[in-house]
Formats: sequence, C-alpha cells, structure tokens
Amino acid sequence: MLVFPGAGYAVLPFFWIPKDTVDLLEEKGDPTYAMWVRQGYLKATEGNVTDYDVIRTDIGALAERFDIQELAYDRWGATQLITQLQGDGITSKDDGLVGFGQGYASMSAPSKEFEKLILSHALRHGNHPVMTWCVGNVAVEQDAAGNTTARVLLAPKPVTIVLLALS
Repeated sequence: MLVFPGAGYAVLPFFWIPKDTVDLLEEKGDPTYAMWVRQGYLKATEGNVTDYDVIRTDIGALAERFDIQELAYDRWGATQLITQLQGDGITSKDDGLVGFGQGYASMSAPSKEFEKLILSHALRHGNHPVMTWCVGNVAVEQDAAGNTTARVLLAPKPVTIVLLALS
C-alpha cells in the first residue's frame, strides 16, 4: 500500500491472493474475490500459494513510478522478499526497509492513529472495495495497560494489508 500523507491520508492499496484460493472460494459460492480480480482490485498469482516474485516485480514497478522512501513490513516471514527488495534498492533511503512487529508494543501508536484516520474520514482510498472490506474486518483490541493492536475479526488473507498499513 502506498501512503501519501498530507491533507488527510491518501492510500493506494495493492492486494495479492493465490489464484487457486480465488477458484476455491468461487466454487464454495463466494464470487467476491473473483469479481475483485476481474475488476483489477485484487491480483491473483498462479498456484495455491502467494507468488512473492510477482509481489517483488510489482513493488519494483511501483518504485519506478514513485519515490518510495520507506517500506514497512511484518518481520515475521518476510526475510527472503525483504532481502531481495533490499538488493533491488527499492527505497530512496538507505534505511528505508522498516521491520515491524504485530504485537502491542509495535502496533499501539499506529493502531490508534489508523483508527483516528478512519473515524475522522481522513483516510482516502477511493472507495477501493478490498480495502473497505479489510477495514471492516479489523477490530481494535486493548490490553490492560491501554496499548492497542488490530485484530482480524474474520476472513482470509487480504486483511493482512490493513495490519501492514498500521506500520
């Protein structure tokens, strides 16, 4: 997701999902993902797992169009892709790849800010249906100390993008 801070926050979200998952959901009676793929809101990668080479290529194309200053990523499970992107020089800053945890310590301040942006209608995403669906499936969870994090209420993988947007 590209984030353009300024008067409100404009975001340009991108989503990937394995094609086999889209087909399976459609067979089970949920045509939503297939519709989003046809409409260009969701990109299906071949096979039954997300193809991170496709994501890497897409991020590279975005880096050619935009000055990507930072790329935040979930530290868990992203090592290979992040190593490749680092080698590609994907950000304009030397320290532009920012590892981010999904626990209360890392997520509290960004969760509160993201919630504020949503409630104040300052987050602008052009009525992107996948983004709308993802935000609608995330709840803020609070620990005893008042720290917050986002928790997925239901749904398959696209919700992950909202959690990464918080970073």
